[in-house]
Amino acid sequence: MEVDPRPNSEAETEPRGTGASADAARRAEAVVPRCPNCGWQDVRASRSRSALGVALALFSIAPFRCRSCSHRFYRFHKKARAL
Repeated sequence: MEVDPRPNSEAETEPRGTGASADAARRAEAVVPRCPNCGWQDVRASRSRSALGVALALFSIAPFRCRSCSHRFYRFHKKARAL
């Protein structure tokens, strides 16, 4: 019999088929946004070109550009903090 090392509250609320690998996949998806135009994840952070871009940065909304189709878009982006 296999024993779950996590406390009961976590083990009971987490659906089967999820775990460390599913959590890592969700974090990777959150870190690298998808292009809304073509769907690729090959995007890079872009520079703010206007006062609107600077104002959006105050709310953690950053500009990105797709390397595949060159589409520019904004997404919520939380910068990593140093430990």
